[in-house]
Formats: sequence, C-alpha cells, structure tokens
Amino acid sequence: MSSSSSSCSIFSKFFLGFYILLILFGSSSALWSSLPSVVSSLPFRTLNRRSLLPCPDPNPYIQVNISSDSELKDDDQVTVTVSGVLFPADSDWVAMVSPAHSDVTNCPLSAWLYKQTGDLSDLPLLCHYPVKAQYMSNDPDYLDCKKKECQKYEAGVCVVHTCSGSVTFHVVNIRTDIGFLFFADGFDTPCILGRSRSVSFANPNSPLYGHLSSVDSTGTSMKLTWVSGDKEPQEIQYGDGKSQASTVTTFTQDDMCSSGSIKSPAADFGWHDPGYIHSAVMTELEPSRTYSYKYGRDYMDSGSVYTLGDSGGECGVAYETYFPMPTPGKDKPWYSIEQASIHFTVISTEHDWSENSEQYEWMKKDLESVDRSRTPWVIFTGHRPMYSSLKGGFPASVDPKFAEAVEPLLVDNEVTVYLSYISNKVFG
Repeated sequence: MSSSSSSCSIFSKFFLGFYILLILFGSSSALWSSLPSVVSSLPFRTLNRRSLLPCPDPNPYIQVNISSDSELKDDDQVTVTVSGVLFPADSDWVAMVSPAHSDVTNCPLSAWLYKQTGDLSDLPLLCHYPVKAQYMSNDPDYLDCKKKECQKYEAGVCVVHTCSGSVTFHVVNIRTDIGFLFFADGFDTPCILGRSRSVSFANPNSPLYGHLSSVDSTGTSMKLTWVSGDKEPQEIQYGDGKSQASTVTTFTQDDMCSSGSIKSPAADFGWHDPGYIHSAVMTELEPSRTYSYKYGRDYMDSGSVYTLGDSGGECGVAYETYFPMPTPGKDKPWYSIEQASIHFTVISTEHDWSENSEQYEWMKKDLESVDRSRTPWVIFTGHRPMYSSLKGGFPASVDPKFAEAVEPLLVDNEVTVYLSYISNKVFG
C-alpha cells in the first residue's frame, strides 16, 4: 500500500457551481493552445485510420534514447533523442505509447471494431493508438542537421554522417510503463524506424488527480475522488484532525459495451487500466471557510437512446466511476443540486428522456418543485444540444425529437438557461 499523500485546499464553496461550469465549458481551447509542441492537428487525431507500411529503406544507424536513467516521477519531463538519421525530414515524428510493449503495427480486424462507432473510413487500422506525439522539427537544429556524427570513414574522410535531434515530453503517472517510437513519412503513410527502451513510474500506486464535487445542497459536505494503483481503502484527513475512509471501485474491460461477440475499441485495443477510484466525503464543513486536506494515506449494454457507439464502447462506465454524483441509482445519471441562488438540474441526454419515461417524470417533478424565492435561477444542463448552428456531421449531435419532448418542460417552468457541451462547443 502507498504511504504517500496529496495535499490541497478547499476554496470558498459559495461560488463552486460557477467555478465548475467555467472549468467544464471554458478550458478546452486554452489547454491545447498552451501545448504548442504537442501534435493536436486533425491528421494525428485520425492516425488510427492509417495503414502502417514498412519503411522502404531501413536505416541501420538509427537509435532512440530517452533522458531518464531512473524511474519516472508522478509529474516528469522525458527528453527523447533520435540519432543516426540520414535525411532529416519535416514529416519525422516521435510517438509515446503505453504500455511500452504496445503493438503499433497493422490490425486489419480493427475495421469491425470501428464500424461499431460509425467510423467507416478506409482501413486497416493501427493496433494501438499513441498517447501523444511530436514532430522532430520541434528541435530547431534537426532539419538543418546542426548536430552531426560520422558513421563511416574511408581514408580518414567521413563518407557517411548522420543527424540527431531531441524533443521533450511532459508525462504524468498513468501507472503503466511508457516507450517512444520514431516514425517517418508523417501521419498519412507512417512507418517505424526505431523504438526506445521502456521506462516505468517510480510509484505506480501513488494517490493522484483528486477532484472535488458537491454531494448535496447544504454546502456542508464535499466529496473528494482520486485515483490510485492501490485497491485497499485509503483515507482523507481534513480540518482539525478529522478523517474519512475511502470507498474503492474500478471497472474492467468486461464492463465496456460491445456488439455481440465483436469487442468494441474500448474493450480491446483502446483499453487502458484505470487503476482504482477512491471516494470519501468530508462532512460538517462550514460555508465560506477554507479547509486543508490530505488524501491517499494508508487506512489504519449501456441503455443509450442512441444506437451509434460514439463512446467506442465505454457506455458511461468510466464517467460514472470517476465522477460519482448524487444520482438516484446506478446507470441513472440525473440529479439536481443547489448552490447559493442557483438550482442546477442535470440530465442524461443518452438515457430515455421521452415523455412518461423514468427520467422525464423525474425532470418534470424536479423542475416543478423548485422554490424560486430561494433559488430564482434555474440552470438545466445535458450533453447534447437542442439546437445548433453547425450543420451536418456524423453522427449528428442534435436530435430534434429531444427538443420536441423536453423543451416544453423548460418553457413551462421558466428555466433560465440550458447548457450543453459537444464537439468542443458550448450551446446555450
């Protein structure tokens, strides 16, 4: 069991609702813009649709080395140096894979897996999708071959010289070992030229990535959820000597959704072990007071109304496990909560919302029960938008039947705003 812990502070909970909304709906573009060296273009996103061809002229001089001679920290930088390159090209790139032994060659049978998601692109596909990637040209000395090494001499004269370059990756503890591969020919016709040794994280069981969520409308309790490689209960310590033990859960490949005997991407080559998800509730909190806490110390078929498998087979299992909310039951991800003068009604657009369904009756009852003298603002939120200025797309993100069934409830109960989120856009 891990003996390490993570520390944070709870800020004023009065504005927590607004803060969460800002995080959810305002951070996506900022995140990508802050990482200019990491490939985030459309070609990399569609790499899984490419055929991986053998490099036509394998280079015997190429080596792929990494800077770390020891195990990695929970948050670390790894410099990857590629040497022995005969002809540097702007299409050369390096990918990070995990686990390090992942197969990145052709997987023709993956065609059947992706058809479940509505992806009918040209195939075959790669067996494993890289975690992240960078162009070697991010090293300004690479293309001009400013770092040279002689590989062969004749009569005292260098007749074969090669070039090298280095790129640095930011890595976080994902519990499994990582490795790096050197590719040529860009993302359209990639081929492997070299592979690094693997490197592991020093503390795969570390308690990490804690996040807070409200559990009721009183403002006196707060749930903390974190991930660890340790399945044993851990505890959170907070306030003046208070502590709570964690409940532990996880999910497996068998929990993912598939069509018949053919596994989905989430259950097959897209799978990565999630570790163990710990949750503990801090109680008897006072509003507007700041608390410090430590966590992780050792303790003394989906039912979606949409048939397209756009989750790749995850079917809400990962979301429901990582982000436990005050829902009425398992696979019933709808709930309401009040923060200050706002009543939040959260629904699942992926579950049955048609008239007389269980969720519809809950929505109707919840909206009709709002005390507008206490919470004059009502924010109604779900994943899919009712309307969108974006046209086309497959699968479609807007279902006119959803608006037809649910919008009258919002109008009748004078809902302030409907927020939804899809395809990196916010609709209100």
